[in-house]
Amino acid sequence: MLLIRHGESIWNQERRIQGNLDPGLSDRGKDQAALLAARLKGRPFTALYTSPLRRALDTAAILGKSTGLGPRPIDGLREIRLGEWEGKTAIEIRTTSGNLYDRWLDRPLDVSSPPGGEEIRVFQQRAVEAIESLRRSHIDGDLLVVTHGGVIKVYLCHILGLDLNRLFRIKTDNTAVTEILFNGDTAHLALLNDTCHLDGQSVAILTHDDVSGGDQDAAHAAS
Repeated sequence: MLLIRHGESIWNQERRIQGNLDPGLSDRGKDQAALLAARLKGRPFTALYTSPLRRALDTAAILGKSTGLGPRPIDGLREIRLGEWEGKTAIEIRTTSGNLYDRWLDRPLDVSSPPGGEEIRVFQQRAVEAIESLRRSHIDGDLLVVTHGGVIKVYLCHILGLDLNRLFRIKTDNTAVTEILFNGDTAHLALLNDTCHLDGQSVAILTHDDVSGGDQDAAHAAS
């Protein structure tokens, strides 16, 4: 299974929390997806699944042209819902929420979810159930799944047995490839956050994960 984070969105450029809001890809995000499509061309996949949010769906559509597969939207692959934080920058959130945002980034399992947002365990359960359902439906062959940084991170925590408080220690860049091999129900992480297809896009590779303020800690919120 290849888990792909979507290409850079307009709000990734602006460092805004996206969550379940729906900005489209930036021009650079479209270029990133095209470079990944070229990388994957010729590799056979059984199916192509995607989050229904536009930044993922548009990335999947570009990949579908090179793989010959039509993207199938799966609602469980959506990013975490972040309630009142969605559409705001980290600076704006800190102005209204004090240190809640930074405490949540540091220990999301122990700190209350954002006002109106999705609790982290509930989010992980949703994401894991969606991905596991796809895996069980395609025992033979390789799957291509386009989703969000948060979804990839909580699934990795699940298969690796990591505490969810370590969630934001995992980095997922735009159009990065994370590859998981399965032997029955046993998962093996074979590739993590690989962006070799972006060698000609050094700025994109260095762009911090996800969408918030410019500081590095804040670069690990929902994408």
